[in-house]
Amino acid sequence: MASASSAAGTTLTPEKPRVAAPGADKYGELANNIVLLPPSAPAGQAKTGTLHREAAPHMPARTETFFDLIFIGLINRLATAIIDKPGGDAVARFVLTFYPAWAVWSEARRYGNVSGTDDLLHRSWVLIAMFGMVGYIGNASAIPLYAANAAEHDFSSSTVRAATAFWLVLRLIHACILAAQSWRMPKMRLGMAMWSSQILLPMFVYVSLCWVTSQKVQIAIAAVGMTLDQLPLDKLLYGFVSRLVVKHRTDSPANSTATVAHDEAGDGEWSHEKELSPKLGRFDSPPPGICLPAINIEHAVLRMGGFLGLIMGTTIVGLVYTATEGQVGASYRWGKACLGLMVAFGVNLIYGMPMERVNKFQHALRRSWWTAHLFLWLHWPLCASAIIMNAAAGRLANLETVPPPLVWYWGCGLGFTLFFMSLIASLHKDLRSWRASRLPRAVRLGIAFGCALALILSPLAANKVSPMGWLGIGAALVWVVVLTEAFGALHRSKGEDGPHSA
Repeated sequence: MASASSAAGTTLTPEKPRVAAPGADKYGELANNIVLLPPSAPAGQAKTGTLHREAAPHMPARTETFFDLIFIGLINRLATAIIDKPGGDAVARFVLTFYPAWAVWSEARRYGNVSGTDDLLHRSWVLIAMFGMVGYIGNASAIPLYAANAAEHDFSSSTVRAATAFWLVLRLIHACILAAQSWRMPKMRLGMAMWSSQILLPMFVYVSLCWVTSQKVQIAIAAVGMTLDQLPLDKLLYGFVSRLVVKHRTDSPANSTATVAHDEAGDGEWSHEKELSPKLGRFDSPPPGICLPAINIEHAVLRMGGFLGLIMGTTIVGLVYTATEGQVGASYRWGKACLGLMVAFGVNLIYGMPMERVNKFQHALRRSWWTAHLFLWLHWPLCASAIIMNAAAGRLANLETVPPPLVWYWGCGLGFTLFFMSLIASLHKDLRSWRASRLPRAVRLGIAFGCALALILSPLAANKVSPMGWLGIGAALVWVVVLTEAFGALHRSKGEDGPHSA
């Protein structure tokens, strides 16, 4: 099970990293050779009482960055579709079609994290995923909001079936890859099987979209499938199966006195001197004989942050312009583009500020399994909001008057982006005393939440505001959060050990 629970919220004892042989990289392969297949065991793995970590930092590979960029370009097509036909129905369609695409990207990120190598199998999977995503996005963005006649109804059903088929094939291929991997890793088979279950179970819900023709039923099925896919099914199965394993070994006379065992690779020994009692909702170290893939926390943090940075960077696509008569020089159009860039740059700063060197903190991925799960889960609504905000910013920069639905896309897109970033920031544990900084962390978070709420509700209060005005409102509130976090997080002049420190 490749989850944050394998690397966070446990009392696992760190083990000395493995050292590669001379002339080989950390996976034992010749440094100048292409790795054909992942290693026979994941780079990071959790065993009873021990967490094996990689010997060298795991940085995102170029293949992963390329896939991220392609994925963002494809997803922007879904956002453009809701801007072209604004309304609540368009937003619902965006959410229901965006999440399956996000699930594919999330599984690709997870696989690259756990495998630990930019091997040929990983590159092949990324290429297949890009092929499938092009087909999925092309059909999902064409799904009409309403079917006025029989021809439009048939077209709607055809696009839903085609998009579903592309998505199901991608998920099935990934499940087959995991099955092949489990064959090469006997002691990892249970963990890989639980990971596969997380992929396969929602497919049984989505597959019914290939036959259902009613739009209302299609929406209900997509909503149920999306909800099921977000549940930590692999973690729940892990808790249940671990219970059975411990009960079986406790009841077995042959295993009741066993205290020492060897792992698959013969790296060392561990002693099992206490009875494990894993419970649903509590994820301790694996029972004896079970190894679970553990995520690389550094890679996950860099990949998530880099992905959001790419989303913010693509804002320039909608803001850049070719000057016409009246737009030469420092024009009104140039000013709108600059304000849009200020928003994108500020949002990118806000995301990384809680992890700046000035802050002493424990990352959410290390804090507990619950905060780790929330950290990963909150990124999908965060990225969805940021993509809508990007599309709205590009449209505002190119219009002279603002239609009311576009105002809601801009205010809510940017507002929810700040809201989810603030939620993610609150998951990290502040290790400084509350009076160590110029502004307590709770005050800084409160200001961020307040600015987010102001942006979400701003379409209700503002009337007849120009496009530059809306971009200016967004830039002003974003930079209030930036400056508050930048100066509020600084140490007090007396330091952390001042007389009023807690």
